[in-house]
Amino acid sequence: MSPRNPSAVETDFFVWRRQLGLTQEQAAEVLRVSVSHVHNWDVGFSRSRNTKAEPSHAVRVLMTAIADGINLEPWPGKKKRKAKG
Repeated sequence: MSPRNPSAVETDFFVWRRQLGLTQEQAAEVLRVSVSHVHNWDVGFSRSRNTKAEPSHAVRVLMTAIADGINLEPWPGKKKRKAKG
C-alpha cells in the first residue's frame, strides 16, 4: 500500500470521518448519501462535475449531531432503507 500524497490537503469532511473512525461506506450509511458523495467530500473535488465538492449545510448539521453523539431517528413515518442485495 502506498502512502497518501503528503501534499494532499485533508478536507474537514475527511478529518470528521477519520475522527469518528468511519469508513467511506459507514459514513455514507449514517449520512444517507452515496459512497460517491463521501469520496468526493473526502477529496474536496468532484471529477465528474469538475467542481469543488463539500457537504451541504444540512449535511454539516447532521455531521455535528453525529459527532456530538446524538442518536437520530428517521423522520416520523419514514422507515429505514433496506440494504440492497
